[in-house]
Amino acid sequence: MSGAAFRFKDGKLLIFDEGRICVIESWPSLKALRKENQRRWEAFEPIFPLVFAVEVDSLIQEADQVPETFHLAYQRRASFRAFRSSLPEGVASDCEGIPARQWMMLRLMQSSEAAAELASSNRALAFALSHSWFFRERYSTHEGSAIVAKRRRKEITDWLGFPPTDAAANMLSRLASGSITVQTLKKLRSLSTSPAASKMLHLKRINAGVVAMLSDPALGSALSMNLLAEVGESSAEDGEPWSAGLLSQILTMSEALDHGEPRPGSLEKLEALHFEISTAYFKKYPPGDGPLPKPPLADSQTIKAIRSIGELVTEGHEQNHCAATYVESIRAGRVFIYKVLQPERATLSVVRSPSGEWVLQQLRGHSNAPVKMETLVHVKKWIENRAIKI
Repeated sequence: MSGAAFRFKDGKLLIFDEGRICVIESWPSLKALRKENQRRWEAFEPIFPLVFAVEVDSLIQEADQVPETFHLAYQRRASFRAFRSSLPEGVASDCEGIPARQWMMLRLMQSSEAAAELASSNRALAFALSHSWFFRERYSTHEGSAIVAKRRRKEITDWLGFPPTDAAANMLSRLASGSITVQTLKKLRSLSTSPAASKMLHLKRINAGVVAMLSDPALGSALSMNLLAEVGESSAEDGEPWSAGLLSQILTMSEALDHGEPRPGSLEKLEALHFEISTAYFKKYPPGDGPLPKPPLADSQTIKAIRSIGELVTEGHEQNHCAATYVESIRAGRVFIYKVLQPERATLSVVRSPSGEWVLQQLRGHSNAPVKMETLVHVKKWIENRAIKI
């Protein structure tokens, strides 16, 4: 966005965007202020993520990059890296990877040594505690959460509405960082008192993909423990779960084609079955043509938005995948598809993150093959080359 800029100076993260200014003071003060169009400064709680894992871009040679530069992306990365380095390392690493609302967790850890200790062993539980008003019917305060942090783990889960058991606390400790959101935790709390909870006991790792699959009653008989375990181990399922959507589409299209109820036992079989059934389905029921909603991220020389159903079908034919199955999700504004032209040909899908920003969901080459690291870095920087929603 025109006018956007990022800086880190004198222990403060500064974000500018067309008349809006955001100032976030680092550890130990942890104050966040913003003002817009010459109005007074006001305190606010940043929802966007502040702490990121440090990525090593030096592995990618400059000569291998396409002739485009994303100055805002570099500026943004440098500023947020500086902010991260100003935090105690343990505190930063415990927030790292959580996709939104890290600010309240940082504040709780800063004010409570017990909460900091809790975060080092069970960051999902610490996150829920720092956002207790989402989980308790009665009003709760930051100070109250700091006091509760001193209790035993199962007493904290009880206070937050989870079962008052060590098993519930252990279940939360296995939730992937990228899946620690208010929405996923609420779904997980509902699941913890259902028969599905017994299936989670056998999983080494739980994520948004697992929670989405177990939360959908329509998928119950089609799920296998092996598929759930693979989904739980897949980092691609930590953010926006996609396998649950694939399985739901498979069941819907199979019923329409009278193919019976499939039960794929692995992610590989799930993707293969989805491609097979969707190909047959759209051959029998063509999706037609027509415009799609305006994409949220502007095109670049090498990354172009898919703007019509016809273009989406063509992309699926050219890349040998089932892009056409995204039609309804695009119409609903949940996902948008882009064609990547360089450094290699690929198809990109972006979704809205818990912080309200558009983030990478999937990036696949021909026939859903993985892309090169250069392509992944290029696409990530294109996505980052925009202002933050303050």
